[in-house]
Amino acid sequence: MYNMNIKNENFATALDWLVQNKGIDGQKGLAEATGISTNTISRIMTGKVQPSDATLRVLADKFDFNMEWLRGRPGQPMFVDKNHHECANTHESPSVDADFYHEALKLNANVIENMRKDLEYFKSSLLDKDSTIQENNEQVITMRTQLVKLQTELDHIKNTLAAVRKNYDRQVDDLAQRDATIKLLQAQLARYSSGTTFPQGVADDRSQITPDK
Repeated sequence: MYNMNIKNENFATALDWLVQNKGIDGQKGLAEATGISTNTISRIMTGKVQPSDATLRVLADKFDFNMEWLRGRPGQPMFVDKNHHECANTHESPSVDADFYHEALKLNANVIENMRKDLEYFKSSLLDKDSTIQENNEQVITMRTQLVKLQTELDHIKNTLAAVRKNYDRQVDDLAQRDATIKLLQAQLARYSSGTTFPQGVADDRSQITPDK
């Protein structure tokens, strides 16, 4: 069974070797040299698709790469003969270290994991903020309810004070009238005590008073 991830890595290793040793101008140059579409090469390089046997066969036939190595079979040399320098018995090129790709993949995995953790933290923070906002909204509703209740009580107190003030003013008027009546009676009493005749209607006419027999 072939390792599908290794197939992409070996394809990238092969392209890098061709760039370094055959003057291939990157993905565009490989497409021109092999007839493989640039879209296919790009999708293979980004790991979106696995290279097909037909695509790998083009590389193997064109540049003498070992087909089994391209397929990702462990322990296979990069090339089919011994005439490609130190690359003949290894799946690594002299300028491209396969471990680099493994480390790059690990690094990407770590980056993705860190991004996932950051997203989880951000999500948790949003949930905490939503909870805080909800609590604040509930507090605002409670405060508004209390405010309405206090306003009702205040209106009741104002109405009570107004009624008390009205009753107080009425009593003050009553006292003023009584005071005026008392002063009038005192003045009449003073005139009577001094022998002053009361006006008609104020007191009985003394001439009409019959002495006791």
